[in-house]
Amino acid sequence: MAASSFNSEPDRTPVVASSDYGWTPPDATHPALRGITLRIEPGECVLLCGATGSGKSTLLRAIAGVLPAGGQSSGRIAVDGRAVLLLQDVDTQVLFTTVAEEVASGVRVEAGSADRRRRVEAALGEVGLEDFGERNAADLSAGERQRVVLAALLTSEPALLLLDEPTSALDPAACTRLVRTLARLKARGHTLLIAEHATLPFRDLATRSLALELGRLVSGADPFPAPAREEPTPAAPAADAPLLVRAEAVGVSEPDGAVRLAPLDLDVRRGERILLWGANGAGKTTLLHVLAGLIPPSHGRLELGSELSTAGGEPPKPGRVAFVLQNPPRNLFADTVAEELAFTLRRSGRSAAWIDERVGALLDACGLADYRNRSPLRLSFGQQHCVAILAALASQPALLLLDEPFTGLDAALRRQLLERIEVEQTQTGMAVVIASHAVEGLEHWAQRRVSLCDARLGTRERSEPAAAANATTSRRRRFRLGSPGRMAHYRDTRSPLHRLGVGWKLGAIALGAAAAVAADTPLALAALLAVWVGGYRLARLRPGELWQDLRWLLLQGAVVVALSALRGGADGALSGLRAAGQIGLFFLPGALLLRTTPTGRILDGVRRVLPPRLAFALATSLRFVPHFSREAHEMWGIQKLRGARLAPRELWRPRAWRDAVACLGVPLAVRTIHTANQVAQAAELRGIANAAVGKGEH
Repeated sequence: MAASSFNSEPDRTPVVASSDYGWTPPDATHPALRGITLRIEPGECVLLCGATGSGKSTLLRAIAGVLPAGGQSSGRIAVDGRAVLLLQDVDTQVLFTTVAEEVASGVRVEAGSADRRRRVEAALGEVGLEDFGERNAADLSAGERQRVVLAALLTSEPALLLLDEPTSALDPAACTRLVRTLARLKARGHTLLIAEHATLPFRDLATRSLALELGRLVSGADPFPAPAREEPTPAAPAADAPLLVRAEAVGVSEPDGAVRLAPLDLDVRRGERILLWGANGAGKTTLLHVLAGLIPPSHGRLELGSELSTAGGEPPKPGRVAFVLQNPPRNLFADTVAEELAFTLRRSGRSAAWIDERVGALLDACGLADYRNRSPLRLSFGQQHCVAILAALASQPALLLLDEPFTGLDAALRRQLLERIEVEQTQTGMAVVIASHAVEGLEHWAQRRVSLCDARLGTRERSEPAAAANATTSRRRRFRLGSPGRMAHYRDTRSPLHRLGVGWKLGAIALGAAAAVAADTPLALAALLAVWVGGYRLARLRPGELWQDLRWLLLQGAVVVALSALRGGADGALSGLRAAGQIGLFFLPGALLLRTTPTGRILDGVRRVLPPRLAFALATSLRFVPHFSREAHEMWGIQKLRGARLAPRELWRPRAWRDAVACLGVPLAVRTIHTANQVAQAAELRGIANAAVGKGEH
């Protein structure tokens, strides 16, 4: 790779040129970017390095033209041609059902059908997914979904590809495939700008590197630092150390038979450090959910030791099990960083002075003291992850579960966090279980490695009936909330309902919604339910798929009935039952529509009767409804582990209602807005919003 400087030819028009560019976010007092002067030539591959929070993502968004409204800019930045940005969170960029629909979404509306097919086939060929056109995007691995989004961006024939931490969620094999894909694109003349912490995979691909520090471009930084010195593996705890968790032949399967976690045995003892590693989809995240009590095993036995659970098999004591999810915003809900760290502590009976000292020490240890009064959701992705981990450590848990904890973190901050975890472990004897597809820096830190290689999310491998029949699930674990399951998604069974036109389906849904509102007797509601259940049978869907869609409606119905009964006795319960039935029958047809109709066809159908932008928003919203249902369930379990009063038997207390609003209502509202913004940004980057109204590129 060449040096960081680049002597461009004066007669060539650069793809990117900026002069003393700066940008200050809304409501911020300090600029996120300052004095940015750079020039990127056609055909280059430039690696953008820098510490967590240095401004890499902000610079990419500035070049792509998708910075948040309300910020203050200075200087100049210009792009010759179209720039597209592959964001870090791929899941919110997958907007359609099938791979072909997703990739075709990047083609402008004025392109003819033949040109559209040609571009889709060419883009899929460029990313190595030639035979994936009819596959359901929800069934793909994280790396495959990332390449699908990349193909969708390529169909718009961009001049510049911007990639934000593209390897952060990929296992080594998927990372290698991505680098090969980018090498092919570079060889064909595409210009690349890649922001990345894990720089080594790009050593042979990058033309040169740039480095950011506190929003400024700096020189002299080595993009490929020497590997850290290997430390000896720490001694394992004594064999008689107290047992925290025992899993015996524990496995998880979906109702349709898809294996999420192949059966395994695992003991976790006090003071242990365990690394769960394996490829994307191997079951690492599912196993952490099982250990935390958030997903019940389909078969096998799970027991918690006395340090985690109270007598009689009650849920884990608040603060004794801490679980940090892979996507940091899903862990955060407080107004400030300090309040985030103090949440569990305030429910432990500690004094305000002790809590303040504890929070300050944790923030100082990772260099985040200056962010104490900032909103955690306004920090960078890596800083959010760091805050989530510190909040988990604050309560001094007996068991710490971390899912891909170093996503978005630079090497220095990663070392700081590991050192802090070691300090906490030495002081409290907690056990740490880390799930990661990347073992660099962890192979000698962990005392034990557990490989998960057999399960693949989305496969149709069925568990052995004999094993399922002979295995038992501990009765003591009845507190578990149930599996989040998979999102309702399209599956072609070639049924009559699948062949029915989308206009007829939308009309039936409208009539069904009107009938649900008009129904005022249990018999009428039961008749409507029978109609829609018959629709599932007509669509040849599996009973497990119907149960996946019904169980959330039953759960919210139970809450509505219980609250109505508390307020109005028997009459209130009947009124609540009717309201719950109406709500359920309002949403169940939408789930059936998603399972029998690709998103693109839904969009085409509603476009005939609604303005294009509203039609796209409605179709996309339908796709993400099951996603938010799953997140609400997961958030409920996580917040209960942190000490929030969310058990149904506690909801009659005013404090429990405050917790429900603060820990569920507000975070879900924020997540909804955040996801909507990301989806809108993904659509804008792909030109979908403009294509929908026939205006071409933005």
